[in-house]
Amino acid sequence: MTVTKKDVSDSVSSLRAQVLDWKNQPDKINAAFDDLKWKSLAIWSATTDERDAAQQHLKDLIVKLDQIMDGIEAPYLFIEYAAEWQSVAAKIRTGKNQVSSNPRFILEGHWTGDAKERYSASRGLQDQAMATCNDLAEKVHDQLLKLSESGRNLYKAVVDALGVFLAAVGAALTQIVAIITSIEGAGKLVDAVFAGLGSANAIYTQYVNEINSHTIVANELINLIDNPTGLPGNKWPESVSKTFEDPKLWKQTE
Repeated sequence: MTVTKKDVSDSVSSLRAQVLDWKNQPDKINAAFDDLKWKSLAIWSATTDERDAAQQHLKDLIVKLDQIMDGIEAPYLFIEYAAEWQSVAAKIRTGKNQVSSNPRFILEGHWTGDAKERYSASRGLQDQAMATCNDLAEKVHDQLLKLSESGRNLYKAVVDALGVFLAAVGAALTQIVAIITSIEGAGKLVDAVFAGLGSANAIYTQYVNEINSHTIVANELINLIDNPTGLPGNKWPESVSKTFEDPKLWKQTE
């Protein structure tokens, strides 16, 4: 399924909301432990190491989330650029079809002679150039959509995976302020934040590897514009001849 702007928009909105929620957790953790301190100084003292560990893991997680958020609008741009390249390909095909389907330009079976042969040769070179340009535009379009989809998949994966750990953090904080389950809750808090950090790192690493694969393809696209077939010297092919007007070079097919 091709990714759409709505797909990207939904994923971006969900990620923004969840990142904001994660950034609110340090204050929520401090508030929970401050509440615990008033209820039981002994239990609070016994769980401050877990609080500090959770805060450190949370700090690292937020740094990773900021890395993921960097360039969050890129998938939008990829979709827009892909549409522009698709439009270029459509214009090329339209121009080619207008010529190939116009009887004025169809000489086979109607004319012979040197001028006809020169025209056919020139026409063949330009047809090849147009086909190459169309293929190039389509390949750029496809690759841009893949990049956009990769970004969207990253955002969705982060939201889906970290949402579980965010819920676990909330449950642990509830246990912490309950006194009777405070020590257990403090341990679960550390586990939840640490697991969220590990998940974010794994997803981000997978995404970077995927982007690297796209970079390889991007390099291939760059190579495609280096003297592509039908465009010698990266220029539009010149006509085989400029002398099409001489009537002696044309002969109507009998």
